[in-house]
Amino acid sequence: APITRLADAVQARQKPFPFQDATDEIGVLARAFAQHSDELEQFLQRERCFVGDASHELRTPLAVIAGAAETIAHQLPADSRLIASAERIVRTTQEMQRQLTCLLLLSRDPQTLARSEVALRPLIEDCMARCRPWLASKTVALVLDAPKDTHIHAQPELARSVVWNLLRNACQYTDEGEVRVALEGTALVISDTGPGLPPSIDTRQFRRFVHGGLHSGEGLGLSIVQRIVEHLGWHMT
Repeated sequence: APITRLADAVQARQKPFPFQDATDEIGVLARAFAQHSDELEQFLQRERCFVGDASHELRTPLAVIAGAAETIAHQLPADSRLIASAERIVRTTQEMQRQLTCLLLLSRDPQTLARSEVALRPLIEDCMARCRPWLASKTVALVLDAPKDTHIHAQPELARSVVWNLLRNACQYTDEGEVRVALEGTALVISDTGPGLPPSIDTRQFRRFVHGGLHSGEGLGLSIVQRIVEHLGWHMT
């Protein structure tokens, strides 16, 4: 009975754990659990502080870079070959700002996330528009097959990041054919006619910094999506 009560307290994260003052082996076990739990909480707090501090310090220079790039893009002559580069800087800094927001959200307890009803089709359409530059020189059709009135209950920025990262990967690695986004029941399916995932990637648990080698990339996209879907209580295959 004492072991069961202690196990229930650990599972429910009830503090303080029972039997910490006991002098028998149950007390030894309870104190060991309490110490380990405190160490985990301290580690989590340090990680959250780091993410928050790093994100805060990066926001200002990113805003400066984005503002300067927008200014350059507007001041360049209409026929300038540098406009595409300036616009690319703007898009990249905007994406970095969104990723920082997602990292901050991922550092929080999933139970504390503010969720709302999110219209899914406009979210997907926005991500598709942002992917157009990757398809500009390719013979790839970008297809959306989803009803207009579909809503999901989720954290909007995290839901957007899931769609964006998967769709961006599909567009980057597909050289011809089709990239399709479809709603099939309760599943959002993003498919393409590209090379598919390389054998080096474990599709049961996407790991960081693992990519196929045929294309350049830091291998973070699928790892971030995996973290987000777990944070939201979703499932990805």
